[in-house]
Amino acid sequence: MSRRSGVSGALTAPGGGGGGLAFPQRYDLSVNGAHVDAVGSSNPVLVTQTTVSAVGAYNGAGVGNKAIIGFGGHAPMPLGALPTIEWEWQQLDGGPPFSPYANVVVEMSPGVYRIFVIDPAVVGLSVGTLTALGPGHFSFRHIPRVDSVQIVNAFTTVPLVSPPVPAAHGGPPWQSASFSYLAISASFPGAQVVDASTLDDGMPKTTVTPALMICSGDSTNVRARSHRLLSVKLNGADA
Repeated sequence: MSRRSGVSGALTAPGGGGGGLAFPQRYDLSVNGAHVDAVGSSNPVLVTQTTVSAVGAYNGAGVGNKAIIGFGGHAPMPLGALPTIEWEWQQLDGGPPFSPYANVVVEMSPGVYRIFVIDPAVVGLSVGTLTALGPGHFSFRHIPRVDSVQIVNAFTTVPLVSPPVPAAHGGPPWQSASFSYLAISASFPGAQVVDASTLDDGMPKTTVTPALMICSGDSTNVRARSHRLLSVKLNGADA
């Protein structure tokens, strides 16, 4: 397995350069009993295991397994310029359907970071379009000018308390709500998509991550899962 991570600083590639990889700016940022096979290839595989680990690998107190692939080279950009994000996957583990989801790092105001969540499993909050392509085979498209987005701890953590961002759908807790990009930008006109160490509880500890990540599992997950990413695209181009 080729693994690369950015810890407390700039992102680094495996072997110091990533030469010969199809996608040298893809990074394995997985936590605990999780990893990304063939991270720099065109079809990486996100794998989580049943391990229960000691506290310490996340910024928070999580002990679960979260496979994370980061896509470098797409930041910084104004939040309003965030392109359409689309990914396609094949579930390999044969278990109940489970969707890999996107995390996007956003600097709401200088030095204040939030994780935006784009999850195909979310129903009724207008976060995008899920398409079934075959057994265990799906694609998901998120169009920022049309769709809404979830924000971790949107109702409990400044700055989303003041100035307020009205929910487009649902309400507290944050897992039951989504927000329009237009409303977010109105409250935070300087918001931008960035590479950063956010200190979010569900992120790897003190780690600089790329602005865009695709994840499987979370800080509580102890289920074995396996997903092959068949494509990840921004405005139709490979991420």
